[in-house]
This record gives sequence, structure tokens and C-alpha cells, in this order.
Amino acid sequence: MKVKFDELKAITKQAFLNMGLSEENAETCALVHCSSSADGVESHGMNRVPRFAEYVKKGWINVKAKCELVKAKGAAENYNGNLGIGVINALFCSDRAIALAKEHGIGLVSLKNTTHWMRGGTYAWKMAEAGFVGISWISTESCMPMWGSDVPGVGNNPFCVAIPRDDGQIVVDMAMSQYAYGKLGVYRLAGKQLPYPGGFDKEGNLTSDPAKIEESLRVLPTGYWKGSSLAIALDLAAAAISN
Repeated sequence: MKVKFDELKAITKQAFLNMGLSEENAETCALVHCSSSADGVESHGMNRVPRFAEYVKKGWINVKAKCELVKAKGAAENYNGNLGIGVINALFCSDRAIALAKEHGIGLVSLKNTTHWMRGGTYAWKMAEAGFVGISWISTESCMPMWGSDVPGVGNNPFCVAIPRDDGQIVVDMAMSQYAYGKLGVYRLAGKQLPYPGGFDKEGNLTSDPAKIEESLRVLPTGYWKGSSLAIALDLAAAAISN
């Protein structure tokens, strides 16, 4: 079944309003979630709205919180997100980085005490559309083993880099595992195996079964197409920055 974008966004916005978000923030969050799904990023789109609602209900997200400036020095600023809405916090910091870059040639913004920012590429893309090379990443809970370990000890931290281009921005948006946990869920719900092995099962066997990897929390660190994509992006970023 297909749903028109505007209809889906209106329903999603109402859901966010029901959670206590302001009119402006509900509109923004609905647009970000719906756009991710419409772009084919099913792992970080509409499927995350119920989880967001759950976190609000548990008090893990403060829908009324705003970013608070902690320290500013030249082209660098540090903010406290006060456990506010991750999407709103990330957009705010992206705008601040763009403003600082326009003034100083480079803008660096750091943020603490925030929540899930959903599709990370949203923010690097925004910087590239403003004409800047955008690099952004965020730390996560420990949900990936270090290489050689079977204990989740490091974050599967999303990393994004975007390069502005007249014919369309070039954007790499990747988790540090071969498959993000959201992507594992997409394959599991579709009843499909992964195209390539993505982790280990509880017995330590390499597997393409997304459910077994979710159960063991033993995802493989990134490589393959992500490695070559990152190589291309870094080449282009270096070329752009050095003119």
C-alpha cells in the first residue's frame, strides 16, 4: 500500500503533537522521519516514531528542552542538549556550525546530553547544501565488540561526511558496523538474509542471519562498500578543502 507523503507527514506530525512537542518541532520531526523513509532509509525513518514515543513516556527525552550554550571561543562552540529532541538539537548545531563557518571559514560545534538524531546524513547534507564540507558524528551506547572480542564494548557510532557539488551533494552516512542495527531489523522483518555476513551468532559462527546477530550483539566492524565510500569521500573532501 502506498501513502501520499503529505498525508503521512500530517499523521506523523499529529503523533508528535500528541507527545507534547511544539507545533514547529512536531513539523520538523515529522518531515525528517518521513523524508528518511521516502528516501528509502527505512532503518531510521517512520519505524523510529514508536520508539521515540516510548522514550518520551519513560522520561528519557525532554520534549521541552533546548540547547544551552556552555562555552564559545572563536569558531568553536559547545552546547548542552539537556536530553532534548535529538533531531532538533542536531539541526540547531548544524545551523550554528554553518553560521560560524560563514564568519570564520570553519565552524566546530560540540554537543553533550542529547538523544538519538535519527538519520545522521540529514545534518552533513544540510552543511553541504550551504556550500560547506560537512562532517558530523555522534557517540552511542556500547553495542559493538572491539575486533577480537565477543563483548560489546564500543559504540556503533554513526559518521557522516558531505561534499558540496553543483550536480548534487556527495554524502556518506554510515554506522561503524557493516550493517547498522536498524538495517538488521529491516532485513529481519522482511524475512531476508543479509547479502554478506554481518556478524556472529551466540556460538561464534559468522552469519548472514540478522536475527542471530541482533541476539548476540556481535556485529562486524565496517568494511567492503563502506570502506571504499569513505575513501572516495575523504579524497573529495581533501581536494575541496585544499582548493
